[in-house]
Amino acid sequence: MATVRPAERPLKKILAQLPPPYDRFEAAIANRTLLRLNGSLLLKPSQPLSFHFEVSESAPYAFLEASLSSTHPVKLTLQAQAEREKPGNGSAALSWSGAEIRVEVPLEPGGYLLAISTEEEAQLSYTLRAYEGFLPFFGERRVYLPVGIADYGYADLPEGRIGYRYAFREAWGCATIANITAMRPFGESEEKHWVTLQLNAFLHASTEGGKQVYWVQNVAVFDTLKKQLRFASSIWNATAYPTSVLMKWALEGRGSLARERRTGDYYVYNSSWVNYGYYSYPLELVLHLSVQVEDGVVKVSFGRSSSVEEFEIYDVVVLRIKAATAYFKVDPTELPLPSNIELVFAGPHGGKPKAILVDVEAKLRLLVNVNGGLIPVPTAYSCGYVTHERVANANVRYVGDYIAAVAPGRARMLQVYYSTGAFTPLRVVVVRDPLKLYSKLLFLKSGEAIPLPPGYVVDLGNRTRYLLKGYATTSKDEVALEWVKQFYLEALSDHGEVDGEGWYDEGSTAVISVAPEVIDFGNWTRALFKAWIGDISSTTATVKVAVDSPKKIKALWGYQYYLAVSSEYASVSGGGWYDKGSYARVELSETESGFLVRRVFERWRGLKPEDRVLAPGIVEVYVDSPRKLEALWKTDFTQLIMVMSAVGAALAAIACYRRVRRRR
Repeated sequence: MATVRPAERPLKKILAQLPPPYDRFEAAIANRTLLRLNGSLLLKPSQPLSFHFEVSESAPYAFLEASLSSTHPVKLTLQAQAEREKPGNGSAALSWSGAEIRVEVPLEPGGYLLAISTEEEAQLSYTLRAYEGFLPFFGERRVYLPVGIADYGYADLPEGRIGYRYAFREAWGCATIANITAMRPFGESEEKHWVTLQLNAFLHASTEGGKQVYWVQNVAVFDTLKKQLRFASSIWNATAYPTSVLMKWALEGRGSLARERRTGDYYVYNSSWVNYGYYSYPLELVLHLSVQVEDGVVKVSFGRSSSVEEFEIYDVVVLRIKAATAYFKVDPTELPLPSNIELVFAGPHGGKPKAILVDVEAKLRLLVNVNGGLIPVPTAYSCGYVTHERVANANVRYVGDYIAAVAPGRARMLQVYYSTGAFTPLRVVVVRDPLKLYSKLLFLKSGEAIPLPPGYVVDLGNRTRYLLKGYATTSKDEVALEWVKQFYLEALSDHGEVDGEGWYDEGSTAVISVAPEVIDFGNWTRALFKAWIGDISSTTATVKVAVDSPKKIKALWGYQYYLAVSSEYASVSGGGWYDKGSYARVELSETESGFLVRRVFERWRGLKPEDRVLAPGIVEVYVDSPRKLEALWKTDFTQLIMVMSAVGAALAAIACYRRVRRRR
């Protein structure tokens, strides 16, 4: 974790040992000379030598080193000023006598008087040196400052002040910008609303000719009026500060050498404005620096990533300097300039270095790779130091998780945070997306998964989407998203249950079915599957569909009604299920039956005007609903009467005949 603590005055005691978690770094304390003399002379008893110096309260240590050689014994005396001023302490001093004196004495804070005396003339040669440990402090009180996050290699802790140094081979400057508007206070030009965000670090190289130091800058340039973005890489030779000297033959990249009148040569490459159009808010921005050595050649890589452009190394600068090692470094005791790292908002460029941030809302985080682990810079101050470009009206505050927020306000140098807990190493994952939907950089803890699980969906509308299937690891720290295009197959039906509706990969085959194919509603009405209609046509209830576009199909159903026919006499045909709107032919097997007493078909009960009578006992029934048809019969006694009449006549004749015979 990190804790907010502003820089304090006066400076506290400097700690010689680093407390956790800073103990993973190397302590960095410089030696400041308090007294340095050497020479030879004739020392006389009446003319002793005396020197005064003072050790500061904040010094972690201080020493006196003396080497004297004389022809006769001499006396070296060291008197603390505070003790010397106390009554009765005239003898409270350290002293050494002899012709050869070699001493090294630790010193406490305070003033000291150093004296050399003799009782007889002596030829004296001497070397005197007093020094103390100290840390430089970079106090800035100007209106215009490079504002953001900077690590100088020192921290003000509750228990004291510490200095530390560390080397790293890569750095990542991360910014989330919700809004930024800049204006130059002087003149009118196309750069009037420009501002930069700079990732700056010191590169140290060990070469055959000795150590070389370079000031390396990766710069994002904003046109806050047009909302355009471009990038620039720059290298200065700080070995002979303040004059930079670079040779064309020793340096190669996409850019070229230029010269600034006051500071000398520098390398610069300016990219074109980002091709993907104007940026919008919130804008995610990452700047990257890395260095490697191959066969004595130093390669410095400049990387960039933004919401409108996926991560890329946009420039690689080759330094042919026969280097054995090369690395970036934070060290407050380095010369000719203390080495820091900074991620800061600044003015457009050296020719026009100043800008006013009319409005700004941004969050910054600065990460370095130390011994293979990516960690936040352990201490952050609010301003850069070496950067020539500067801004006004930008204030920095700590918001947690090693993140500093920049907002309008007075720019001032303060300690934004220092570390109090163990660092959790991060790993960077470059996410490549062929669709350009989720190209970004992720900074993940060990074991932390990419926060974009398989199954993530991007809906394109019109029943089309992309589904994230997974990741393909293209390198140790890089993955490519694997998307599949899908189309929605919509299957509708007024009846039954449809199976197979849903999303399908482009080029796949879907199987769609509906069941059951016949649905009885229980009231002499039923539905029968007829066909699939829409983007496909099929008369089978189960159909295979080639998925090459979004599709919508619907089950077409036919309705049937039951026609019930009955007849008390004779058999009747034509009863059963019929399609809605069709005609059913109903026919009696006979229209008359019986001998003496006959049954004769009279009519159909249940006919409607739409029905068609074709002949007695034959009718075509229009089926538009459940129907019931009954054949009605009448009884015909004609034959019986005729027979009975004939029988009666016969009986009468017989009776008449018998009567005639009796009369005879």
